[in-house]
Amino acid sequence: MTDRTKLPPIIIFKLVNVPWEEFPDGVIVHANSQGWMNENEMSWWVENVWTQHARWNSNPKSFLVLDSFNAHRTDVVKRRFYEKNTDLAIILGGLTSHLQPLDVSLNKSFKAKVFYFILFYYLNKVNLSFCLFKININVFNKIDVVTL
Repeated sequence: MTDRTKLPPIIIFKLVNVPWEEFPDGVIVHANSQGWMNENEMSWWVENVWTQHARWNSNPKSFLVLDSFNAHRTDVVKRRFYEKNTDLAIILGGLTSHLQPLDVSLNKSFKAKVFYFILFYYLNKVNLSFCLFKININVFNKIDVVTL
């Protein structure tokens, strides 16, 4: 946002229901069968996240830049943004690496760390007697595997 506030992160699990775990304050957690943003999730986000944060600004009109992901370009989602007095700009496919460098440079690393965090979380949660290592995880720094 132009006032330097950040929108809350959203995690979408590929599950039927949201896991009964504790998540950090301010993190929005959803679940659906695909495990990613779809038209329904995007419509919910517009109503419950974008609208709330866009209202804080004194300017009644907003502008949002999105990539060309399918859920961003549906008529339903575009109409929701229009109703909320938000103009959209869609980044054309193939230009993400030029216009969203953090998307390219951080996503792979972040997804790998989240994958290992979840994997090791469930391995540690289920007390496996044949497990021959202990895992210390700090998602934002590194993952240490300590053999016993």
